[in-house]
Amino acid sequence: GSPPQTGTASITVRLEDVNDNPPFLDDFSRQATLKENSPKSTLVARLQPIDYDLPPNTSPFKFYLTGGAHMDYFVIDENTGDLRSKVSVDREETPELYIEVDIYDSGNPALMTKYPLTIVVSDENDNPSEPRILTIIVQTLNGDFTGGIVAPVRPKDPDTTGDYRCEIKQGPTNIFQMKNNCDLSTGRLMNVNSYNLTVIGNDGIHDSVTSQVYMTFDKFEE
Repeated sequence: GSPPQTGTASITVRLEDVNDNPPFLDDFSRQATLKENSPKSTLVARLQPIDYDLPPNTSPFKFYLTGGAHMDYFVIDENTGDLRSKVSVDREETPELYIEVDIYDSGNPALMTKYPLTIVVSDENDNPSEPRILTIIVQTLNGDFTGGIVAPVRPKDPDTTGDYRCEIKQGPTNIFQMKNNCDLSTGRLMNVNSYNLTVIGNDGIHDSVTSQVYMTFDKFEE
């Protein structure tokens, strides 16, 4: 027009979400723990994925157990992501379990990601201790041992947990003492020698066993 006229306007642009982000599990969520000897149907983990899309392209998610060396040990709830055991597991036979899970979002079409999960089997003190023959060689400067912990002498045990207690049944108890958790200790020793001990120990639950400890304090010079 003549004269020309101008004007201003505010425009709001709304971006519509598209389903371009698959469900995501962080590193922490890809590991779980199962106590050994737990009964069937024990809850191992509840998978909670993250999805950076907006509804309806995020949750609810669908979960499927699809692979892994130990997939037959578990079952997963398709809707909640609750992972439960199907069998009781012995840690000494199988310390870690491996499965694969497929996770789908609610987009159309849905996006899927596959994640490997590691289940660590925690220990239970369910095995008795066994006697052992222990040979200890301690290097000393000019035959002078300054004192302290010589070595742990607890009995042989496939378990990793236990309230281990030991005592010296036979040997020079005026030289050696037993500390917590079956740590053998001594004070300062001059002109060291070889020593033999008979040690009785247990894991706090099962019967005590008798072990033999043979110590040699080797000398070297500067």
